[in-house]
Amino acid sequence: MIDDLKYASMAEAFINGVQKAKQENKDKLVTYTMECESQPLQFYRNSEKLKMDFRHFWSDPEGVTLVGVGSTLDLTADGHSRFDSIQTRWLAFLKEHQISIEHAGTGPVLMGGFSFNPVLTAAEEWTNYPAAAMVLPQFLLTQRENKAWLTVNKRVTPKDDPKALIATIEEQKNMLLADRTDEEGYFQTHQDLQVTALFPTEWKASVQKAVDKMKAGELEKIVLSRALRVKKEGSLNIPALLYRLKQQQPNSFVFAIERFGDAFVGATPERLVKREGTKFYADALAGTASRGGTQAEDEALGQGLLNDKKNRQEHQFVVKMIKDDFEAFCDKVIIPDRPVLYKTRDVQHLYTPIYGHGKPDAHLLDAISKIHPTPAMGGTPKEKAVALISELESHERGWYSAPVGWIDSNGNGEFSVAIRSGLIRGNEARLFAGCGIVSDSSPTEEFKETEMKFRPMLNALKEE
Repeated sequence: MIDDLKYASMAEAFINGVQKAKQENKDKLVTYTMECESQPLQFYRNSEKLKMDFRHFWSDPEGVTLVGVGSTLDLTADGHSRFDSIQTRWLAFLKEHQISIEHAGTGPVLMGGFSFNPVLTAAEEWTNYPAAAMVLPQFLLTQRENKAWLTVNKRVTPKDDPKALIATIEEQKNMLLADRTDEEGYFQTHQDLQVTALFPTEWKASVQKAVDKMKAGELEKIVLSRALRVKKEGSLNIPALLYRLKQQQPNSFVFAIERFGDAFVGATPERLVKREGTKFYADALAGTASRGGTQAEDEALGQGLLNDKKNRQEHQFVVKMIKDDFEAFCDKVIIPDRPVLYKTRDVQHLYTPIYGHGKPDAHLLDAISKIHPTPAMGGTPKEKAVALISELESHERGWYSAPVGWIDSNGNGEFSVAIRSGLIRGNEARLFAGCGIVSDSSPTEEFKETEMKFRPMLNALKEE
């Protein structure tokens, strides 16, 4: 296969790719990866010039960043088999093209995510976000350990003119990698916002209904979310928003998934599941308190959270269910005895890392299918909680609190839980925040907790 060969240049790769397409009389995927020098946010901003329908941004707290531009393959699915559908088609695509890679997160990489529910309602705002949507970008920038690689993934046909094809790709590549001298001013633009809470009274009533059901023994925990509508004059600046999220939330996963002009953006502290070789990792993150104004106050709030019965109960629901789910695809699961504190700029959480040795046939998308939604996003028992969420919430969650991330051709990758997020359409954003409700929850106190959880996105939008 041509894709297994090492080429001296991108031009040579595409010349040979077109020749192979002609010989076999069918389209071929050409993948070429090169080291480069580029800043991810600058690369993302530069991509606006290409006016492509898809852009993806992903960065983790450990320094790995991926930026995808354009689409060579757009896999979508709906219904309860959506994870299996994406996995089956992705593995078949990789088998057909037999791509080999040297560095994790380079070469053919799918980027995107899934909705909270397997079947979406007819909510107009989520039109461009199917229940599953994973994209193989045409251009992919991967940065880790102070190194950066640019991957070009392009289907070539028997009718392509290699010289014209190479000239176009070189022009696009140069535009993406161009250095910008006005970066600081561009990313520091200020946004004047109008913020409106959607159905706050109804949300508190829903919390009380849930509490009543738990006291009646119908379920143990449920997560209820609510929404804010945010408007400004003129379009919201997505690269600038990402810049501020990375500056303000350094311990979070920062992401953006743009499809046909809409952007789903967030800075989430919660990993859903990561696969690295044969190892799987997940985060149990549930139980929340505010940050203090002084170090002493902050420590007191943290200790209060660690010793709070309601929050510890909520957290343990999450730990137990993730452990049970991990045992389906891991031979061994390792969990610390008690949680620690995970602090972000605006809030602090109870946090337990979970680690497992994967079974020989374990796949990342299998793990996501098994784990999602965790009790931190849905509740327990899972089926009852998810059904009640649809009944009690006054909005369509769409991709809020659902898996977003990436997976490469070797099966390595990482997905986070899309909380602290918002859907942006032109000059309007719909922000989402939720909290875990248990039998002794107070609607008023839970409403205050959601106010804290809106802060990361609001602060980044307003540049506070």
